[in-house]
Formats: sequence, C-alpha cells, structure tokens
Amino acid sequence: MTNQSGGTPTEQKPAAERIEEARQLYRNINQTLKTVLELV
Repeated sequence: MTNQSGGTPTEQKPAAERIEEARQLYRNINQTLKTVLELV
C-alpha cells in the first residue's frame, strides 16, 4: 500500500469497499488474538 494519491479512477477503490476491507482485517486480527490468548 502506498501513500500516493492520484491515478486513474479505476485504480482507486471506493471508500465503502476500503471500509469493508478494514472491517474484515479487524475481525481477522481480533480472532487471531483471541485464539492466541486462549492458548496462553
């Protein structure tokens, strides 16, 4: 991932799609941490 802005509109993801990806990532991290804590 880069911090550069610009590019063609087809290269930029809609905000809603980026938010959903962030939510999925958060859920995955949360589940991984929960599993690790249960093992400890």
